[in-house]
Amino acid sequence: MSLFAKQTGAGPTGAARSITSVPWLASVESNSGERVTPSSAMQLAAVWRSITLVAELLSSMPVDTYRGSGRNKVEVSTPPNIVTKPSLRVTRREWVYQYVVSMMLRGQAIGVVLAFNETSGLPDVVEWVNPTCVSIVCPTSFDLPEYYVNGARVDRDRIIHVRNVLMPGCIEGLSPIEYHAETIGLGLAAHKFGAQWFGQGAHPSAILSSDQRIDEKQAESMKKRFVASIRKRREPAVLGSGITYTPIQINPEESQFLQTMGMNAAEIAMIFGVPPEQIGVAPIGDGASLTYANREQRWQDFIATCLAHYAVRLEDAWGAMTPRGQAVKLNFDAVLRGDTLSRYQAHQIGIAGHFLLPNEARELEDRPPVKGGDEFPKSDPPAQGAPA
Repeated sequence: MSLFAKQTGAGPTGAARSITSVPWLASVESNSGERVTPSSAMQLAAVWRSITLVAELLSSMPVDTYRGSGRNKVEVSTPPNIVTKPSLRVTRREWVYQYVVSMMLRGQAIGVVLAFNETSGLPDVVEWVNPTCVSIVCPTSFDLPEYYVNGARVDRDRIIHVRNVLMPGCIEGLSPIEYHAETIGLGLAAHKFGAQWFGQGAHPSAILSSDQRIDEKQAESMKKRFVASIRKRREPAVLGSGITYTPIQINPEESQFLQTMGMNAAEIAMIFGVPPEQIGVAPIGDGASLTYANREQRWQDFIATCLAHYAVRLEDAWGAMTPRGQAVKLNFDAVLRGDTLSRYQAHQIGIAGHFLLPNEARELEDRPPVKGGDEFPKSDPPAQGAPA
């Protein structure tokens, strides 16, 4: 039976849990005292950049639809609508972007089919929904789940459910924000501390002292007059007789503030599988000293592990919504391209080895074909006196 075939018969038996409860993370109180939610987590630069980096790269990739495999693989000239324009509300690029954000923040992406193709009966339009608006009723590990969106039941044949990390016997994917709430909570606490330290008076920025005896009322008046005279100005302050201004200089390194934030950002990058240097954080451990060679290797590892992780799951979901025999692939060529010298050397090896035509190499470099470029160059004759 097709994944999207109309299903008949009674639903799962057993007592269903209340649909008013949300199985996904609403908020977690961390030991740092900060309440962690997907929204608050995005306030951290490391979380924001990790998610947007993966989303931007994946959503910018070309999408290929083909049938067959190996030598019989043929590109589909007219891909189905679910590939070219899967949403009525956003572009395909934004649609893929939404998928990645939901997967990385919530641990899953859930879509609702809004339109089916009249000919094939397969989905034509799918809109991703916020997982917090969805509740799943599944009395046991062996029952088929029932989906409720904003409290209304939606048929399973209209639900697209893609999971990130999935435990055996579970239906919902695991939320990175929930399972790493302590790490993210520490980052939020450090960020809040820094803001208060430098902006909201977590420590006094200076001391006004007098060689004369003053009472509390006079001290408060002196402080207000001084602050009012220098606020939003870069002019020298003029103090009265006997008043001394002493600035307090405290190095934040002494409180390990910057070190804590740097380590926390590196841990967040590790959670999301992103190389720390790609989000502006110094690597830790063995990769702390970066060279051109290991930087290239780390980029390749990032593509093969992190990007491929989300790409394969989207490709599987897309493939299930296309006609039998067709497959959908994200084209990684754009992010796999090396530097100019490396690419040209690779093209030269391919042409010399007779598995890459000159015009194919030119197409990879976005250059127009040339005359004779659809034939392999003839091998140069051996030099005079050299063995044939």
